[in-house]
Amino acid sequence: MEVIKQHYPEAVTIRSLAERIIRDLNAKDLSISKTIWATSLCADEVNNAVNIFSVLFASNGSFNLGGISGLPFIGKTGLLAFASHIPTNGGAFILYGPHIGVTNDGTLGVIRREEQDADSSCCGSITAGLEAAKSGEPPLEFDRIDPQQNRVEQILFEKREIILNAPNPMKAATEVIYNRTHQRIHEMIELTKDSFKGSRVYTMGGILINS
Repeated sequence: MEVIKQHYPEAVTIRSLAERIIRDLNAKDLSISKTIWATSLCADEVNNAVNIFSVLFASNGSFNLGGISGLPFIGKTGLLAFASHIPTNGGAFILYGPHIGVTNDGTLGVIRREEQDADSSCCGSITAGLEAAKSGEPPLEFDRIDPQQNRVEQILFEKREIILNAPNPMKAATEVIYNRTHQRIHEMIELTKDSFKGSRVYTMGGILINS
């Protein structure tokens, strides 16, 4: 945890985050037993650590809004579907953001996964997008075979100068994806707000750290 706090001083453990969610929802008078939850996180299995939150909510698991990198690729249609699942007189909780690996020596962007004998990239999508930005070659306007990664590369290319001039480009690229995810989640909520009428919605965004 000390290595992580060198890069992210406000980082907390998953269990501490669960306690915070309970406190925050109670403070907002949201009944957790009548609240369902959704995530917009990267599809990487290392992010399944958040599944411990399932015991807190009415649903058996989270409604998945995200794709690779954590961007809410499910869009307005997906959020409308999620809204239609809210219990009567209940609420909704949405957890969102990209993720980043941290090794024991403090290197960002990689982790040692279980049963592997070498480190691998984390988040792989953002890493690939960063490498594409470094190449200086603009991404395709649309890639029908790999549309999600294509969009990640477009977003990172837009902020190419900021990212490449940052002290840690991987950290900067992850923050760019976080900011875009935050923006999109709240745009989607605004566009679908009529579907949430009578329900309370609580959002929590951040960067999920894998170690």
